[in-house]
Amino acid sequence: MTETIDPEAARRFRDHERIVYEVCSLAKEEAQARGLVLLRVDVRPAWSHEYDERTGIVIDVEIRASSDERFSYWDAVCERLNQLEDLLSPEEQRFLNDEVSFIVSRS
Repeated sequence: MTETIDPEAARRFRDHERIVYEVCSLAKEEAQARGLVLLRVDVRPAWSHEYDERTGIVIDVEIRASSDERFSYWDAVCERLNQLEDLLSPEEQRFLNDEVSFIVSRS
């Protein structure tokens, strides 16, 4: 598995590193729990059609899975993100909800 963090994305999530690493970690945990091969995790700046193009980031995950497995995995990660959100401060919740986009693709 490869993991990359774009320098611009790192600048954008400064002061929120813990949240980004937590999201990446739970994405890995869910793939492992489901027996899916996680091919890559990329953290990159958001493009204008995804989120705010000046401040947003995208956590882009690629897995080896069927379509059904991909949607099941995405649902499980979203459920875990909701649980994580409940543990965060209001400022961290705002960052997670307003600045982070989570994308799952399959190969």
